Amino acid sequence: MLNAMSSLHSTLNRLAFLARAVPLSILIVLCAISSSAQGFESDSLLASYVAESWKSHPNIERMQAMIAVERSRATMNNSWMNPELRAGLMNVPESFDVHSDPMTMFQIGAMQQIPFPGKLNAARQAGEARVRAATSILDQERFRMAAMVAMAYYDLAAALETRQMLEQGLVLTKQAVDAAASLLSTGKGSRTEVLRAGLEQEEWDLKLLANASEIDQKRAELAYSIGRTNDNALVNPILPNALPPLIDLDAGLALVENASTPQVKIAQAQLRATEFELRRAKLDYWPDVKLGLAYGIRGALKGAGTDPHTGEPISQSLKQDNMVTIEVSASIPLLSRGNQQAKISEARAMSRSQQSEQKESMLNQQQELRIVHSEFAKTINQYEVNRQVVEQSEAAWRSALVDYQAGVYPYMGLSDARTVLVMAQIESVMYRAKAWATYRQWQSLLGNYSVDATEQ
Repeated sequence: MLNAMSSLHSTLNRLAFLARAVPLSILIVLCAISSSAQGFESDSLLASYVAESWKSHPNIERMQAMIAVERSRATMNNSWMNPELRAGLMNVPESFDVHSDPMTMFQIGAMQQIPFPGKLNAARQAGEARVRAATSILDQERFRMAAMVAMAYYDLAAALETRQMLEQGLVLTKQAVDAAASLLSTGKGSRTEVLRAGLEQEEWDLKLLANASEIDQKRAELAYSIGRTNDNALVNPILPNALPPLIDLDAGLALVENASTPQVKIAQAQLRATEFELRRAKLDYWPDVKLGLAYGIRGALKGAGTDPHTGEPISQSLKQDNMVTIEVSASIPLLSRGNQQAKISEARAMSRSQQSEQKESMLNQQQELRIVHSEFAKTINQYEVNRQVVEQSEAAWRSALVDYQAGVYPYMGLSDARTVLVMAQIESVMYRAKAWATYRQWQSLLGNYSVDATEQ
């Protein structure tokens, strides 16, 4: 009996030290803050919240507008210049008599600039690459929005489950109050223990009030992340009881290496855009050609004299043939050579910069995946260790309560056993929420939003 009591007392001392080292209020805050997650499935509550944010949140609308901007720019860069329409009165004498000179005519025509072959294609390819980059940025923004919604989702779920732990702690405190009152009535206890038990019950009531305020705050954050103006219609989420499935680091790194993640796709598309812009800059050495066609209408000559072309006398109404003018022109790049070389140098430097940025993007995301994977493994191990602590603390509480009711165990030990039990349960919530948060963060980095059946 003495050995058992000594072992129990040693266990309670270790758990009580843990409780004092990590205050309850801090654990509750950590539990809420650490719940960062992403992911959804069409039939899950989280899926509906994420889908709603994609429709109503201004950030998504802004990115969709940017895609429209890039599409418009791509169309403009791939379009020919508008044709020039020309109309005029040619070779009019000072008297403005249009029938006195055979070279006088009304002329109407058009001028069209024809781009050098390959210029528009390079501009089109660069524009399409910019559109792909903007689309990947939209995907990344959606992932970020899903992460924000899921973070608020799991924060609220953790706060709600923490409330259950606090309510359980209040129940245990009431058991201690009843036990202290029972011992006092039999003469084995003291009034001091009864008063202390009542004080602890009031402290648990205060903790529940603080938790209720935190829940209201988390509901407001979830409503904001979705894009709602209030949280009246929100359905409270439930934190999954099971742990998330394990994540495969090698598979994630392979996706990054194959440019299958949004972050790397953005850099890859932007690199392609700079490559085609460099090609376009080189083609700008070659001038565009302007092709013009004009039709001149000449009226009948009236007056005396001879025709300067035929030498024959001009009658009062000599009819003249209409005339066609064809014009081809191109600029000679004699004075713009320095500017064009600078333009090519700029495009080449931008391409090199984008190549480095793509490599950096891949390295950064691979490093981020390694960090998330390491954090996930650590959290899973912490949860497994804490599960044993919960089992031991439950056994310690039951034993301490029985011994206290028998009058062979001090109230201080009973109080420590109760505190340690609730703390261990809240830690379990914290680790479980963090595990799901890390798992969802992993999915978000890879552009995957599936929710497993274990979470439903």
